[in-house]
Amino acid sequence: TKEILDKILPYQGYIGVIALIWGAINLLRILLHFGMMSMMPVLWLILILAGNIVAVLLGLILGYGLIAQYVLNNSPAARQRGEEWRSKLLPRQVNLGWAGIALGLIGLLLPILM
Repeated sequence: TKEILDKILPYQGYIGVIALIWGAINLLRILLHFGMMSMMPVLWLILILAGNIVAVLLGLILGYGLIAQYVLNNSPAARQRGEEWRSKLLPRQVNLGWAGIALGLIGLLLPILM
């Protein structure tokens, strides 16, 4: 796995930004269509919400280098705030990664089992 991770490492920022955008768009879509909750079982709603929140948080961690370079570069206050957020999220990176893996597996297996 170390060899595979070493190959992916240069693309970490891009993967993070994609996960951040994807998770944020899905969260907005869910919140805008919250009225459909009566059609969606609560379990699915929880899985979808949790999965997208984890995707956004992991996207922020992984894509922080690119975000800081292109978005936060002009404002020292924004860069400082971004560093604060990153320092709060970084210790939780491994747990978020495991949560992402678990939610992904549950999301893949649940339709097969039901």
